[in-house]
Amino acid sequence: MAPPGVMLFVGDSTMQHQYKAAKNMTLFANQKIHMIETAGSVNQGKRIAQRMFPSNCFALTQWEEKRQRERLSASTRVSVAYTNFASLHFLHLHPPRPWWYLPSSECRAPFANSSLQNAKLASEYSGAYGNWTEGQRGWVADYAALLRFEDLVHAELAAYRRLAAQVVVMTPNWICDQRYTGDYKLWVSERYHEGISLCAAYITDRQAHSGWPTLPAGRHSPRNWCRDGQLSAIGSLALERRLKTVVDAAAAKLNMTVSYVEATRMTDGRCDETLDGRHYSKAIVAKQLEQLHEHIRS
Repeated sequence: MAPPGVMLFVGDSTMQHQYKAAKNMTLFANQKIHMIETAGSVNQGKRIAQRMFPSNCFALTQWEEKRQRERLSASTRVSVAYTNFASLHFLHLHPPRPWWYLPSSECRAPFANSSLQNAKLASEYSGAYGNWTEGQRGWVADYAALLRFEDLVHAELAAYRRLAAQVVVMTPNWICDQRYTGDYKLWVSERYHEGISLCAAYITDRQAHSGWPTLPAGRHSPRNWCRDGQLSAIGSLALERRLKTVVDAAAAKLNMTVSYVEATRMTDGRCDETLDGRHYSKAIVAKQLEQLHEHIRS
């Protein structure tokens, strides 16, 4: 059993699945567990809309509000900050789930796809995204976060270093794109190459006419960026490699130790344990939490 303390789960719906399971596990019976969702979906009437937050400042703000609401001492120390940076939300699936540029990485109001924003997106993308259905409209991926991953991770780890005694990072779940249906299935299979080409042309156009930042020099051509940044099996493996490289570099600069829950390794090839290709079974979630517990216990 983990020693007594306060745990902070920070991330998206894959993290939230672990949070809900952890609250019912004896391994974490001594822990006060809190969840801060930095990306996910919310119901707006009959619509599902997306929200994305800059994780580091949002986590600190929400923790402070929780601390005051639950009348915890100002000196209360978080024993473990557990985050996945909501990194799967950085990956596109062009064209039904294109990148959208959120220029500021500073603390700001959450980005939510309101009806007004949905109308703006629909108008702006009326050509390339004419095949959006009502249910898909407004679902986007965070282009700026993927482009500036190093800055985001450094800021977030620096925030958690001040906040928590221990930091654990969850790598992204592997994407079993064989489980996709509808347009998602179409654009990772029969129309895969067309989708990558559309994505590359879209990025080039956004850079030329909408002020989007250019990609890093070297192998990061728009086409390579679209291939490695896709919400697919290939993209999730590329994301894992980049995340660990970036986290290791940031942790070294900050002179801190970061442990990993190897979610990518646990889910790679396990299409039998997922229904939608992104969220995995209770058995897989339990394994992820057992690895988290081992880090805490040690």
